[in-house]
Order: sequence, then structure tokens, then C-alpha cells
Amino acid sequence: MERHRSFAAGRPYNVITGTDTRLDLGASQARPSVGGATTSPFIPGVTFGVAATCLANNGAVFAVPGVTPPAGCDGNLGRNAFTTPGFFQVDLRVSKAIPITERLHLDLIADGFNLFNRLNVLSVNQLCDPTAGTTCSAGQPSASYDARQFQFALKLAW
Repeated sequence: MERHRSFAAGRPYNVITGTDTRLDLGASQARPSVGGATTSPFIPGVTFGVAATCLANNGAVFAVPGVTPPAGCDGNLGRNAFTTPGFFQVDLRVSKAIPITERLHLDLIADGFNLFNRLNVLSVNQLCDPTAGTTCSAGQPSASYDARQFQFALKLAW
């Protein structure tokens, strides 16, 4: 009988707006600001607002005449500010060797994976656009690792 346990801390992830607030033609990396009217039920205690931090390459704050935030700005939410839940899984193998002759034997094998059937989150929704409403789904689990599984095998060795 073999047991295998796997433990891992959660993986960090970004919350992004999904809109091109930085005006760099790349919508996937713009982050919102912390503090505002938009909340996520999956990230309690944090509110999100429109991107309002306009920084030059040297880190200096700047403003563009005639352009108001969030155009040209990034949010003040840090990179990888949130973490997915941790990973925990227990696997078990039970095997029995049955001798048939001196050189020939049959192995019976039963494997169980994720025996406690724990939901292990693989990824979460990253989108939270404060201009789209007062709630968003950032932090909602969107994929998980496999549920409990069993496999059985017969192995003939000579």
C-alpha cells in the first residue's frame, strides 16, 4: 500500500479590467484601482475603481490635457495581489502480487486519486471592469483539478 499526499500554497493572480485603459493596444494587462464602488463576492473586503494612476516611464505622475482617466492610465492595484485557494490531495495505491508459477505472477492494482474529493481550484476569473457595474466576478473559480477517480489494473509479469 502506497500513500501520496500533495500540498501546495495558492497561486497568485492578477485582477484585470479587460479594457485598454492604458491606451497601449493591449487590453489583457490593465489593472483597476483599489477603492471604488465595484465589489466582488469572491474577494471580500476589497473594492475596485477605475484606473486613475497615470505614470510616465520614470514613475512621475502626468496628465494629458483633454483626456480624463481612465484613458491612458493604469490602476493602483498591485501585480499578483490575490491568491487562489491552496491545493491538497491524497492518493492511495493498493496492490497484491499473486504467484502463479515460479516465474509467472499476477499483480492486482487499485489506485484512488483525490480520495477526499476536495475541490482544488486550478484557475479563477480575473476580470473586474469598474466601468461595467457595481459587481464583478473576479476571484470566482473557473476551472478545477479532477474530482475523485479510481482505476483498476491487472499486470501479468514473467
